[in-house]
Amino acid sequence: MDDEGKTCIDRISELPDFILHHMLSYLSTKQAAQMGVVSKRWKYVWETFPILDCSQEHFGEHLCLTNPKEGELPKDERRKVFIQRIKFMSYADKKLLRFHEEKLGVNKFILHITLVSKVLAPRVDTWMEMVAKRSIQELTVCISTGKGRLHDLSKILFTMESLTVLHLDGSILLSSPPDSKAVKLCSLVELHLYYVSIDEDTIQDLISSIQSMKVLSLWECLNFENLDICGHDKLEKVAYRPCIDFKAKRFSIKVPTLKELELTFRNDGEETMVCEIIVSSVCQNLKRLSLRDIPVDAKWLQSMIKSFPLLEHLCLAGCMLQEVIKLSSQSLKEICFQDCMKLVEAEFDTPNLQSFKYSGKNIPRFYLSSVAEYRAAEFSAHFKDMDSLWFTRLCNFLRYFKFQDLTVVMFSIPGKEISFNAKDYTGIQFPHFELNNMKLVMHMLWMTSINYASLLDSLFWNLLLGLCYSSLFLFLLKF
Repeated sequence: MDDEGKTCIDRISELPDFILHHMLSYLSTKQAAQMGVVSKRWKYVWETFPILDCSQEHFGEHLCLTNPKEGELPKDERRKVFIQRIKFMSYADKKLLRFHEEKLGVNKFILHITLVSKVLAPRVDTWMEMVAKRSIQELTVCISTGKGRLHDLSKILFTMESLTVLHLDGSILLSSPPDSKAVKLCSLVELHLYYVSIDEDTIQDLISSIQSMKVLSLWECLNFENLDICGHDKLEKVAYRPCIDFKAKRFSIKVPTLKELELTFRNDGEETMVCEIIVSSVCQNLKRLSLRDIPVDAKWLQSMIKSFPLLEHLCLAGCMLQEVIKLSSQSLKEICFQDCMKLVEAEFDTPNLQSFKYSGKNIPRFYLSSVAEYRAAEFSAHFKDMDSLWFTRLCNFLRYFKFQDLTVVMFSIPGKEISFNAKDYTGIQFPHFELNNMKLVMHMLWMTSINYASLLDSLFWNLLLGLCYSSLFLFLLKF
């Protein structure tokens, strides 16, 4: 009844189950579970909700410890962790058993578990077999173990014909079955492997067997040094970061449908690339290219760009470039440079460029021969690096290229006070730039404080405000 004593009808609860399930999918697991206590109707909706989240962190923060004794927890806390683990395992048992017995569908299953004992491994296999029989579509499994143990999920996973998205993370082993036809992931669209142990033959078998796959992510996986991707007619996105313990020797891709490629290599300060990288000119549909922590040669990069006539987005992060680089492209619309340590000067012939982003200690000299009518620029740096030279380079950039929208992002250093000395900015005068919009974002990290008096009294603030003549100015302070 409402305040006037009139009877109110709950129309929402009368909606079909699949609509209410869809509504719950926008809530966190905790929020969705709370809806189950609203009424009997919502209790049933929650109990039949086809997204099963069996993550141990919902039951206790210390369940991630493989050995609570090593975590220096007191005896009472270790007992508490033991009880929490029993509750978690019991919850997963009951939840999955109900779906299995009542033959309820499972759209998505999330499992985060620490196998503190080998005894728990068969239990995980039982859960996986249950969801496999429920026409599961999305599966996320994160397993932690102690003493370098691995849990083999190959036999169960490779039979999930209905699976469309697979995320595997942690102490998981994947190995090829004797018969390659045993891999029945015929519906899989996305495959994401993080820190998984998988040999070269297995990864090549998966790539060749799963012809429905559009997205492939391999992040620090163990036991293979070479990756060759070819003979695939649907793959659109590849993200690859080799494990630092296994020196990558070769990466090659020859896929005509490829649209996005992200390569990340930790080269340990080497100025020459250890891994051979081959991106075939067959990849004519490539639109986004991201290279991270790779010592890029300017001529090699330019030849790469020329090979892909549809390339629109280029990101170079942590790449040890030469001091001078020249890039030319008719298709590039976005260019992003992040912490390219050696770069001093860059020249771009990019007539359709719309967005330019730079993040780093020093701003190099940039020369753009031509850009698009609409232009947006973003510069990011730590407060301590924003000295007179930084502002002078920023001023020169804006003077010559007349960007319409400007974002300046400033980061603090945890635990250090931010203060400004007026002497550092003496003698710098900016002309007024006619910007349409300017946004200043200050990221205040943990344990950081600002000396506001020095901020307001210094020329630093006046320099920033001097940039925003005839513009919409937005100031954001983020903690």
